[in-house]
Amino acid sequence: MEKEAGNERMERIYVCSPLRPKARDMEEARAEFERNLERAAQACRLLANIGAVPIAPHLYCTQFLDDSIREERKTGMKIGHELLKDCDELWVFSEHISSGMAQEINIASEMGIPVRMISQSKGFLRKLQRALEGAGNEE
Repeated sequence: MEKEAGNERMERIYVCSPLRPKARDMEEARAEFERNLERAAQACRLLANIGAVPIAPHLYCTQFLDDSIREERKTGMKIGHELLKDCDELWVFSEHISSGMAQEINIASEMGIPVRMISQSKGFLRKLQRALEGAGNEE
């Protein structure tokens, strides 16, 4: 997937993972929200390390929109759907599929964008990231 600079367009991979916490308790919800952002950041790091352009609107939009405000959440999701249109693939980084993720997966499917499920069980994403970083050190 890695390309020479300037020769070919890098693949754009849409990161599909949960943002909104399932927990009802405020403190637990806040911690879950942060873990969800961290998962998305790890996914982006993994994709960047394999030579792709990670597209993660839930990381980007949460910098200026408040997901807990209904209209701002809708705006963020609309931005995400627009960004998805320019992506080559959508990768799902969670066994739990939220309603927002389901929308993204449906849009990708309708547009013919391949959808890939990336396992999160037993720290798979961290293990894969460490393996990639280790392989990079061997060069």
